[in-house]
Amino acid sequence: MLIDKERQAKQVRASVEGSGVAIHNFRRSLSGPMMVLVALLLTMMLSLSGLPGARWSIYVLPFVATLVWLSLGPHKFHAPREVWPFILLVIVSLFTLYAASVDGWKRFYFLFEYGFVFILFSFYKVKIDIRKLVAFFVFLFILTSIRSMGGVQNISELEVSILESYSSLESTLAFCFGLIGLHLIIKRRYFWAAVCIGFSILGLKRIVLVAIAITLIVNFLPSAGRKFVTNPIVLTVLLVFAVVVTIVFAQGGFDQLVIDYAGKHPNAFAMGRQTLWADALRIANYNWQDYFIFGMGHSGITDAMANYYNMPRIRLHNDALTILLDHGWIVTSVFLFLLVNLKLEAQRLMAFFIGIIFLTDNVIIYQHVMLLYLILQQQVESYRSEERAELTSRNQWRAT
Repeated sequence: MLIDKERQAKQVRASVEGSGVAIHNFRRSLSGPMMVLVALLLTMMLSLSGLPGARWSIYVLPFVATLVWLSLGPHKFHAPREVWPFILLVIVSLFTLYAASVDGWKRFYFLFEYGFVFILFSFYKVKIDIRKLVAFFVFLFILTSIRSMGGVQNISELEVSILESYSSLESTLAFCFGLIGLHLIIKRRYFWAAVCIGFSILGLKRIVLVAIAITLIVNFLPSAGRKFVTNPIVLTVLLVFAVVVTIVFAQGGFDQLVIDYAGKHPNAFAMGRQTLWADALRIANYNWQDYFIFGMGHSGITDAMANYYNMPRIRLHNDALTILLDHGWIVTSVFLFLLVNLKLEAQRLMAFFIGIIFLTDNVIIYQHVMLLYLILQQQVESYRSEERAELTSRNQWRAT
């Protein structure tokens, strides 16, 4: 009888200790980075939902991150290399921010936002089920598509044409699907990667498909060729050269080539970007010498164009050109170098992808794109660490 009571007491103690461990593990799972990640996804969903006033919800993320950091910790700062190029833009923008418009202040806040969150928290050790992440963005895509088409009853009017660059479901979420798709290819999960690329096609941003094609070619090069192309210096040169190409294109340097091979006027081929970029260069009074060191200052070109067109705001649909005209060639080149100067080859490949996107769109102010990009970069590092640990363990097992 005494033995039974002692056994029961041990079971009770074990149960209590087990509950304590479970509670501790649960609290750990909801600590710092995970809570911020949940807040990020929720505010992202709200900002894209189309609800009145909800689009501003993403603005509160730095305040949520600060509260979580102060209450739960860990109370230390981080400086991940993938955030360095955006911190650079925040720092150089501070010198001319006083002259920026309200729209310019918003752009500065967007840059500050995702840089600040990743200084407070590292998502390197957060385990993200990529299938659930894909499901989340599919849900967002369906939600925003139904809203943009005016309801489910209009689904029969769906049209998609890659050649004509038209889709009834065109969405900035195509950038997100492209990023996740590339991440999945790096992880060799090709089925889910194909799903994401399929949604990228539905969301039809041509530059996403171009960037996927280019990065896939690099990814499947022989080892020596891939190692050469993904060298940070080589990638920087390629991206700087691409910026030069966009300027020459805007100035009409490739008009006949485009007409001969695409059968379209260059401006029509670029969906109106040629005229937009040419106007930007003219309004900025651009020349290669004057813009080598300095530019017009933060938001200088977009504010000048907004005044010229008498519009509240305007975008160049070319983040790289915007940075160049705002800050000059030196800052632009350093920014592009910091973007691709990452530790792992897979990370540099993803940075090259986003660098290509910067050439024809405004994604640097799309928080749902940039926050996802930075999280996936840290997940790549985590995945590669696990892969190395598994390989080491396997080699040790074979040795024994």
